[in-house]
Amino acid sequence: MGRRFSAPTLISVVALVVALVVLAYALVQANKTGSQGNRGAPGQAGATGSPGQTGPSGSTGAAGSLGPQGPIGPAGSSGAAGTGGRQGAAGPKGAAGGVGPTGPAGAQGETGATGPSGPAGETGATGPKGDVGDQGPQGIQGPIGETGPVGPEGPVGPQGDTGETGATGPKGDVGDQGPQGIQGIQGIQGEKGDTGPAGPGITPYFGSFESSSTQSATPASTVVPITYNVSELSSGVSIGAPPSSIVTVANSGTYNFQFSAQVGKTGAGTDYLDIWPRINGVNVPLSNSRITLSSASDRLVPSWNFLFQLNAGDSFELVMSSSDGTFQLLDIPAAVGPLRPEVPSVILTVSRVG
Repeated sequence: MGRRFSAPTLISVVALVVALVVLAYALVQANKTGSQGNRGAPGQAGATGSPGQTGPSGSTGAAGSLGPQGPIGPAGSSGAAGTGGRQGAAGPKGAAGGVGPTGPAGAQGETGATGPSGPAGETGATGPKGDVGDQGPQGIQGPIGETGPVGPEGPVGPQGDTGETGATGPKGDVGDQGPQGIQGIQGIQGEKGDTGPAGPGITPYFGSFESSSTQSATPASTVVPITYNVSELSSGVSIGAPPSSIVTVANSGTYNFQFSAQVGKTGAGTDYLDIWPRINGVNVPLSNSRITLSSASDRLVPSWNFLFQLNAGDSFELVMSSSDGTFQLLDIPAAVGPLRPEVPSVILTVSRVG
């Protein structure tokens, strides 16, 4: 903080400054007339008197001629400060005095207000590149932006080399057997050919049997034999007293059994019917087949064949079983418009093939 002065002190300082100015002017004039005398020793500073009342300003008198400078007397006490006179003309510059000793440093003043920023200097030359700093930690992943539009398809690249063939995978499970297709329309029977000569060592035994009755697979989940009541042709192969399900061969050999049936159901919903063969009353392994119907209006004609090695006197039989007891092998009467023959519920043909 700077030192503050009272009003009387400032007036005294001003008066002292005026006196020094007048004295300096007198010395200058003295140098023009005579040599300067030796400088007297500084007198002691007198006590500062109390400021008197400011008197009225007197009229300015005419300036008298400057007399020779007398010796410097002791400094008197500071009188009351008079009114400031008009500023006189500046005198000629005196010779520079020697540099006096450096006085003690004054107390630091208050920091002044920051001045306005100067104009920006020109950009300096780029300094040399510093060393690469250590990698900072991984920042938090930002949100995923929206998917951009799909770009146009690029040109097809050249085909790569064929890779090595991979190992063969395991064989999958056998799928369920699909439903039996609808039996096609029977073709027109051709003319009977001439009987050929008997083959060497194999006598052709055969039989053809049908049923003209509707047969029901009821009750549900029980085994029901499929019967025949009509024998069309028979040689070495026969059925029992009609209706009969048992077909007997009189001679040993390999026989092909082939059948077809007209299947329907009277109940609603999806249900199934199983059909499989028996030899001498025993179920043949791996011989069952299953068909499925979904409504009472559905019809299906299963048609399969079996090949068995039989001994003389062995019997063959077809049996069936339904899941709901409403399946039937349908006998459909003959019809007209156009004239159509009766549809038997089942047809079985037997042929010795070896």
